[in-house]
Amino acid sequence: MDVKDKKKKLTLKNFSGGAAAISSYAKGSGNKSVLVEKKKNRSIDINQSVEKPKISLAPEDIVKAKTLTKEDTAKAQKSAQEWARKKIQEELEIDNSKKLIKKTHGKKREYKLTLSKALTDADEDEKTRSLASFKRAREKEKKLVQENDDSAVEVKKVSREISVPNLITIQELANRMAEKASAIIKFLFEKNVKVTINHTIDRDTAEYIVGSFGHKVVKDNQIDDE
Repeated sequence: MDVKDKKKKLTLKNFSGGAAAISSYAKGSGNKSVLVEKKKNRSIDINQSVEKPKISLAPEDIVKAKTLTKEDTAKAQKSAQEWARKKIQEELEIDNSKKLIKKTHGKKREYKLTLSKALTDADEDEKTRSLASFKRAREKEKKLVQENDDSAVEVKKVSREISVPNLITIQELANRMAEKASAIIKFLFEKNVKVTINHTIDRDTAEYIVGSFGHKVVKDNQIDDE
C-alpha cells in the first residue's frame, strides 16, 4: 500500500465515530480496518413548498354561526357577572383566611392556658371583684354620710319671724324666709296650686306657707314696737 492509502484507513481502536458513518466493512489479512466515506452535506431549499394534506368536510359537519339574540347576550352578561362576583368572593375568603391564620399563628402562645396562668387569672378576677365591692361600699358610705348631713342641716334650720304684707310675690317671700323659691313652688304644687316665681299671693296663703316651713308670722306693728 501507498502512504496515501494508509492515511485513508482508520483502525477500530482509534475510531470514535458512529455506526452511521461506516459505509463498508473490509477484512484485511493482518489488522481489522474499515473504510470511512465522507458525509454529504444536505442542502434544504427554503423556497421549496411543503404540500399539506387537504381535509374535506361533509356538509353536515360544517357548523353555521349562530346569531345571538338579546336574551342570549343578557344571559351571557349575567353569567359573566356571577362568575366575577364568585371569583372576588373566593379571593376575599382566601385573604381573610390567610389573615386569620397569620393572626392566630402570631398569638398562638397567648392562647395556651397553663395551670399557673389559670391561677393567676383567678387571683386577678378575685382582686377585681374585691376592688369593685370596696368601691361600692365606699360610695354607699358617702351617700349615707351625705344624707345624714342633709338631715342635720334640716334639723339645724333656724326659725325666723316673718312679717307678711297683704300681697307678696313668691320670690320675695322666699327671700324673707331664707328659703329657695323652687321649694315654695314645689310645696304649692303638691297642694294642687300652680304658681310661678313672680306670682303674687295674698296674706292668708303667705302665712300658711310661712307656718308650713317652720317660721313664725308677725305683724308689721309688732316688729316696729320691738
